[in-house]
Amino acid sequence: MQIVGTITAPTPFVAANFIILDTIIFCCLDIICLIVQAMGGLSAAHAANTKTNASMGANIMLRGISAQIFAIVVYVTLAVETLLHLQYNLPLRHVGHGRIFILEKSQRAQL
Repeated sequence: MQIVGTITAPTPFVAANFIILDTIIFCCLDIICLIVQAMGGLSAAHAANTKTNASMGANIMLRGISAQIFAIVVYVTLAVETLLHLQYNLPLRHVGHGRIFILEKSQRAQL
């Protein structure tokens, strides 16, 4: 039971961060990673109950954890880039022949 808590405990906190910055893609990826981890845990638990090798289930669980860490690293990288753009008042994207979107001071304060 302690392993289940260790695996699932960070998920709500990470999902809350994804929702705060309105990134549904990362939230869905987090849920998929959690399902992969659960499938690996179920496989490992079944193998332990039948006294067989549980390494396949453990490997599936580790792949789910690594995919979740990769998603978190990509998310943090994008969030830091966005915050740096806001701090230095740089455009969030460059448009070839149009206006450049720059946040005003009141909009930055809201973020």
